Amino acid sequence: MPDRIDKNHPAMQKEIHARVDEALRSRGIDLSDPVRAELLSRADISYGYRDQPLLRFRAADRAFPSAGDCLDRLLSDSEHNTNTLKAPKRIAYTDREALFHVDVEKVAKGEISVFDDRTHPR
Repeated sequence: MPDRIDKNHPAMQKEIHARVDEALRSRGIDLSDPVRAELLSRADISYGYRDQPLLRFRAADRAFPSAGDCLDRLLSDSEHNTNTLKAPKRIAYTDREALFHVDVEKVAKGEISVFDDRTHPR
């Protein structure tokens, strides 16, 4: 079909960036992290029922997981973990038990980071 849109179409680029950013935010990862570029490069468009475009992300094992699952696989890869700097331990704002027992001095030194994982109405 000649009117199919590809990965470089502005509407698809907007959707790809939105899904990648949502996956990164849901895991408390900064949007400037290098894993974002890797996840963006794995985006793939295929066509399903009635030629509707489907946005998928290619994993190393040739599976097509969601953006979040693909991100989890990338982060668990030992190759990715050895190429990135050691990040501080992260605690979710909604994890009250962990916040209650956190060492305040480590938070002040930047060894532990607390990130806001609450959903906010838009």
